Amino acid sequence: MRPESGKTVSKRRNLIQYATLPYRLEGGEPEVLLITSRETKRWILPKGNPKKHKKSFMVAAEEAFEEAGVKGKISEKPFYTFDSVKRLKSGREVPCRVRVFTLAMKKELAAWPEKNQRERAWMSFAEAAHNSGESGLVTLFLDLAADPDLALEKIKPLKAHPKTKTKAKTKAKPKLKLKLKAKAKGKAKTETKAKPRLKLKAGAKTKTKPKPKAKQKAKAKSKSKKGAK
Repeated sequence: MRPESGKTVSKRRNLIQYATLPYRLEGGEPEVLLITSRETKRWILPKGNPKKHKKSFMVAAEEAFEEAGVKGKISEKPFYTFDSVKRLKSGREVPCRVRVFTLAMKKELAAWPEKNQRERAWMSFAEAAHNSGESGLVTLFLDLAADPDLALEKIKPLKAHPKTKTKAKTKAKPKLKLKLKAKAKGKAKTETKAKPRLKLKAGAKTKTKPKPKAKQKAKAKSKSKKGAK
């Protein structure tokens, strides 16, 4: 986006902002909620800067409440990203990358924190494209207006990381290892117990030797023969 005449754009690193695209069905037709900016009064999406220890989609949901007064089911991953310009308090403008999260509106509040600072309005995709003050959003709303039915599938809130069954598989491995170890230990015990029994049986056989008795008989015979002579 080109800077307006008389404005200076900073060359600092791009900022990141998280925006919310609130939508609802009115008479079966989808509508999006836009709000006015505090200074220029342009029609924009609710958005804010990243916050420590808070996930991006949670920041977007908070901004939707504070700036637009709506609550609902927020998407956990960005639906759309576009480049814009953010005006600082000093008057400088810096490049800004905006990540948009969709919000299926469930509750619209009559009073909200920034009610006295902004206006809000529900618009069709075509009206939003005509009134939007950010060129990146104009392109988005024109694409959604081309096919409203398909647009609902595109902006439906999605989870960032769907659950898988890999964790259950990894937990089962240690159990199998323990079972195998237990079987191996049982086999080892039976083998060590059987060895002493085999040794005892073998020892018993070796004790019954006929050789000593036969030698004694032979010696007795030889003595009797000598005595007879």
